[in-house]
Amino acid sequence: MDMSDAVIVNSSRLKSIVWNDFDRVKKGDTFVAICRHCKKKLSGSSTSGTSHLRNHLIRCQRRSNHGIAQYFSAKEKKKEGSLPLVTIDQEQKKDEVLSIVNLRYEQEQIKNEHVGIGSISLDQRRSQFDLARMIILHNYPLAMVEHVGFKIFVRNLQPLFELVTCNKVEADSMEIYAKEKQKVENIVDRIRDRLSQNRFLYCNGKLFDVRCAIDLLNCMAHDALEALCEVTQKIRESIRYFKSSEATHATFNELADEVQVETKKCLCIDNPLKWNSTYFMLEVALEYRKIFSCLRDRDPVNMKFLPSDLEWDRLSTITSFLKLFVEVTNVFTRSKYLTANTFFPEICDIHLQVIEWCKNPDECISSLALKMKKKFEEYWDKCNVGLAVAAMLDPRFKMKLLEYYYPQLYGDSASVFIYEVLECIKTLYNEHSIVSPLASSTDQGLDWQASSVPSSAKDSRDRQNTIQRL
Repeated sequence: MDMSDAVIVNSSRLKSIVWNDFDRVKKGDTFVAICRHCKKKLSGSSTSGTSHLRNHLIRCQRRSNHGIAQYFSAKEKKKEGSLPLVTIDQEQKKDEVLSIVNLRYEQEQIKNEHVGIGSISLDQRRSQFDLARMIILHNYPLAMVEHVGFKIFVRNLQPLFELVTCNKVEADSMEIYAKEKQKVENIVDRIRDRLSQNRFLYCNGKLFDVRCAIDLLNCMAHDALEALCEVTQKIRESIRYFKSSEATHATFNELADEVQVETKKCLCIDNPLKWNSTYFMLEVALEYRKIFSCLRDRDPVNMKFLPSDLEWDRLSTITSFLKLFVEVTNVFTRSKYLTANTFFPEICDIHLQVIEWCKNPDECISSLALKMKKKFEEYWDKCNVGLAVAAMLDPRFKMKLLEYYYPQLYGDSASVFIYEVLECIKTLYNEHSIVSPLASSTDQGLDWQASSVPSSAKDSRDRQNTIQRL
C-alpha cells in the first residue's frame, strides 16, 4: 500500500495504551495502524478494536529490544510496585484495555548484577528470592522449578532470567528463613529489655526465653534418622519384598518358627513424615534380624539390599537413642495438665545420655552424638535455670533433683551451678515480695540459711538414695 499521501491522525479518542507504540494514519477512507518499531501495517479502524494491536506488540521482535518500558510507563508513574495484575474492562469488549494494578509489598534491597534492556533492568538475585518467597507462601513443592511447563513459562515471560535448580531454591528459602528468624529474635530481645526496664519481668528477664522441648526432641530424632537413611531404605525394601506375594510371606513365617522369634509384632512400612513411625518400624525389624540373615542365605539375589552386620549394629545403637526420645515425648504429650517441674528430670536424663553417646568408639555414632549435643546445649544454655527453678519449687523434691543430677553433669563444678539456681530463687522471692500486696513492711527479703546447701557427702548420698527410691 502506497502511504505517500497518508496523513497521521492525532485524536483524543485514542485512549488505549497500545497507541503509544502505533501511529494511526488515514489513507483516503481507510485507517491504518503502523507499528513504530517494525513499521508493520495493521488495521486502524475503530471497528477493529485494539486486541490485534496488543497481540502484535507481544510478538514484535524489534520492540522487545528497546520499547518494553514505554508500554508500562503510563501506569507505573502513578504507583510503585512489582506485581502486575491484569484486569479487563467488561463494558468495552472491542477495546480491551490492560489495567496494570500495582501491589506493593516489602522487598529487601539486594546488591546484584543487573541485566539491562534499554530502560528496564532484571535483578536476577531479587527475582530468585521472589520465587523462593512464592514457594514458601503457597507451600509449592521445590521441584516445580524443574518442571518443563514452568521452564517454558519463565523463558517466554523473561528470557534473561536464569533458571534455578531445586537445590538453589532450597538454599534461598533457608536464607530467607534465617533472616526472618533473626528479625523475630531481635524483636523478642527488645520486648524482654523493655519489660525488664519496667520491672514486669523477674530476674531481669533471665527466665523469659523458654524453648520448646518437643521441638528439640524432633530435631535430634531427625538427625538420628538422617544418619540411618540408607539402612532405613533397605529395611523398607525388604518389608516390601516380604509382602509382595503370599509365597514370600509364607517363607517369612516359616523362618520365624524355625529361629523361634519371640515377638509377634507385625512388620509394616513406616510413614516417612513421622519419625516415631519410622522408629517403630526399625524396632520391629531389629527383633526379626535373624530372619533377615536367613533369607539372605536362601535368596541372595532378591535379598541383596539387606543391611550388613555393621549397619545392623549401628541401627541397634541409634534406635536406642530414638527409644529414649519416644519415651520422653510421651511423658510431655500424654499429660493433660503438664507443669514446668516435669521437664527438668526428663531433660537431665537426655543430657546424661547424650554425654554417654559421645564416648562411643564408633566414629559414626560419636559424630552423630556430637551433632545432637550441639543442638541440646543451645537449648540447655537458654532453659536450664528456669527448669531447675521449677523443679526446686516442687515440694516433693526441692533441692534433691539438683543434688542428684548436677554432680553427674558438672562434676566438681556442680556446687557453682547449684548456687546460681539458689541466687535466682532468692531474686525471684525478693522481687515478688516487693510487688506482692501480702508483703509486710518489715519483710526485707528471703534470708536463706547455710543449711540449704548440702554440708557433707553423707547428706548428699542420703538425698540420692531418697531420689532413687522415689
